[in-house]
Amino acid sequence: MDEEYHRQALECIRRTYGFLCDNDWKLEKVTKRGERISSIYREGYGKIYKLTCSLKYPAKALCYEIYHNIEKVPTWNPTMLESKIIKKINSYTEIGKQAMCSGTGGLIQNRDFVHLCCWRLLVNGEICDHTNDSLDESIALSEDILHSEQYYKKNGRVWFNTAVSIEYEHAPPVSKYVRGENLASGFAACEVEDHPDVCIFEWILCLDLKGYVPRYILDKSYTTFMSEYMKHFHKHVDELRQNHLNK
Repeated sequence: MDEEYHRQALECIRRTYGFLCDNDWKLEKVTKRGERISSIYREGYGKIYKLTCSLKYPAKALCYEIYHNIEKVPTWNPTMLESKIIKKINSYTEIGKQAMCSGTGGLIQNRDFVHLCCWRLLVNGEICDHTNDSLDESIALSEDILHSEQYYKKNGRVWFNTAVSIEYEHAPPVSKYVRGENLASGFAACEVEDHPDVCIFEWILCLDLKGYVPRYILDKSYTTFMSEYMKHFHKHVDELRQNHLNK
């Protein structure tokens, strides 16, 4: 069964990367921090959202942080109520459970998700099978001004952290949450030419919250959730940088 989970995780990476590379995204919102939130519609998935911004943090280190410290997310992000690892499949794949607050003033009940998570490196669109699990501590973090992602050029290497919902008997639904479905979502940290301490961060979000929720409320809730999440994520990344600089 573990091999099947691994296969499903790799398929989720390929699918999410495919969404990322689509060129018909429609701009929905630009946040106060300059992040661009766009959307596309795909049959079988519905509306898919993408957030794009630049971050002053090495791509691999950022993906490593997201995957290996997933249980710590509620300590720095109040939009995440719970986050825990249920089962380790291998060093790149695990089954986890997360619960998030609706962020809509009670209009939508809080949701939880049980999903298969995986992190891998893609080089020019191909999954790299032999990824060194250690981090490069030699990258020097600079205090240069961070530019818009439009000023940077990707080098073809993308560190991906993806998740897709699965049914898992050891994590049944609980009454305090509505069990949602993560159709295909992921964080991508794209390496940048000549700037190893900077990455272009892209977030693909495709959820089915389940239950009846009007479309206009859903649209607002997704963009609000992404914006609110990123407010805390930026602060967390700044703290990671500062801790690295103080070493």
